[in-house]
Amino acid sequence: IPRGRALGVTMYLPEGDKYSYNEVAHLDEVLRACGGDVAVLAPDARPAAGWLVRMQRQFAADASIASLTPWSNAGETAAFPRLGECAPLPSQPDAIARAAADAARPPVELPAAVGHAVLLRGAMLRAVGGLDAATYRSCYAALIDVSLRMQAFGGRNLLCAQAFVARQAEGRPADGDLDRLAARWPHWNAALATFLMRDPLREARDAVATTLARHEAAIATQAELFAEGASA
Repeated sequence: IPRGRALGVTMYLPEGDKYSYNEVAHLDEVLRACGGDVAVLAPDARPAAGWLVRMQRQFAADASIASLTPWSNAGETAAFPRLGECAPLPSQPDAIARAAADAARPPVELPAAVGHAVLLRGAMLRAVGGLDAATYRSCYAALIDVSLRMQAFGGRNLLCAQAFVARQAEGRPADGDLDRLAARWPHWNAALATFLMRDPLREARDAVATTLARHEAAIATQAELFAEGASA
C-alpha cells in the first residue's frame, strides 16, 4: 500500500528474553523496517470494512497529521458510542463503519494516539527518533509518548471520524509506565482530564449515532415491506 501498511503484531519471546527485549522494542524495530507511513493494529483488533482506505484518504489530505486514530468500542478517547467507556464488541461493526463514512465528519483533535489502531506518519516518527523502548515497557504508553513528541514537532494527533476498528478490550500500560509518562509530560494528565470533561467529539459521535439509527430504521422498513409482499 503506497501511503501506509497495516501491521498486526504478535510477539513470542523465549523466557530469558522477556526483560531485555520488550514489546516496545519489537514494534519500534518493525516500524523502522517499514520505513514509511504505517498503520498499527492491536493484536485483538477487528477492523471494519473500509477502515484503512478512509484513514489513508484523510492522512494524504493533510501533511500535518502525525497520527490518525479511528473510532472503536474500546477506544478510550476515541470510543464509540460513549466517550471513555469500553463497550462490548458490536455485532455489526461494518454497519457502524458505514454510518461513520456516511456521516462524513472531518478529523478531530485527540490528546494523543490510541493503540487499538493508529496510522503513523513515517517522516515524523523518524524525526523524533521512533518509539522509546528504553523508557516504556508497553506499546500503550510508548504510542502516547511518541505522539506527544510528534505533536511537539508540529504534528497533529487526530481522530478519523469516518472509520471504525473494534477491539475486545482496552489497552493497558505496564507497571510504572504512567508514572514515566507523567514525569516526561507533566501536562498530560490535566490535558486528558480536560478532554474528557469538554468532550469535543460529542458532535461527531452524535452524527455517527444518528446516521446509524437512520440506516437501521431504513433496513427495518424494507424488511417489513418485503414481509408484507411475501404474505400478500
